[in-house]
Amino acid sequence: MKKINFKQPKYIIPTLIYIGALLIPYLFMEVFNVEIEDKKDANLQTTEYLNAQLPSANVSREIGSKRKNMREAFGEITDRSAVQDFAENPDTLNRKEDFESKYSEEELRQLDAQSQQQEKIRHLSDLNSRLAQSARKGEAMGSEDFVVPMTDEERAKALAMRRQGLMADLDRDLNNVRAQGMANIGAVADAQDSVLVKGAKAAREVADEAPNAVRELDDDAQNNIVTKVSKDDSEYFNTLSQNAPNSNLIKAIIDEEVKAVDGSRVRLRLLDDIDINGTPLPKGSYLYA
Repeated sequence: MKKINFKQPKYIIPTLIYIGALLIPYLFMEVFNVEIEDKKDANLQTTEYLNAQLPSANVSREIGSKRKNMREAFGEITDRSAVQDFAENPDTLNRKEDFESKYSEEELRQLDAQSQQQEKIRHLSDLNSRLAQSARKGEAMGSEDFVVPMTDEERAKALAMRRQGLMADLDRDLNNVRAQGMANIGAVADAQDSVLVKGAKAAREVADEAPNAVRELDDDAQNNIVTKVSKDDSEYFNTLSQNAPNSNLIKAIIDEEVKAVDGSRVRLRLLDDIDINGTPLPKGSYLYA
């Protein structure tokens, strides 16, 4: 700002012109007493309070009918104007739509023949592959080290046949004993007992070989004594009453959602502490019944 010389004409002349442009209109309005009229819209109404009256509609032009307005907008249209292009352009009559097939009848027949030929070739290849697979299976079955796996049903049938064979051997032994006609009744009884023991042992062996077989308890097996572990009320802190009878029943709940039938195994969760032949089981242990 210090280096600018405002006395130069390029700075003084624009300043004088700007000041004169502001003073001349003001002096003109003061000399001739010019007043600016506030023009108001005739359609507007000024009120000092809420106006509940609706003004009349201001329609600048006449509202014509639907046909008149359409004729003014689009002109006169006839029904022939919508289809007159078909007569002028015959190619549009033979033109196919985009979604229609572009092939001719002869081309469609050739495509059908090719698809049928490919289907026959595919069928023959599948037949050859099945024949080759059957041949490989036959060679595998003919080998000496081939072992056919047994299903559960076949295994059950084999066990049943073995059981029948053992029972047949038992009947044959009994018939042989009766046919010999032993004079000693005691000897006959001993022989029958040995045969019965043999048959029972064989049947037990077959049952042991069966998968998931349930083993029965021996006749001389002793039942385990199960008792409920309980404490006197006096052993607890802040006991309300003494000498209250305690129930000897063991409480347990079924701890799984199953649809049980006769012979089903269910899982029980103990709600009491129990003792089995000196072995304590705490509350919350699982038992199966």
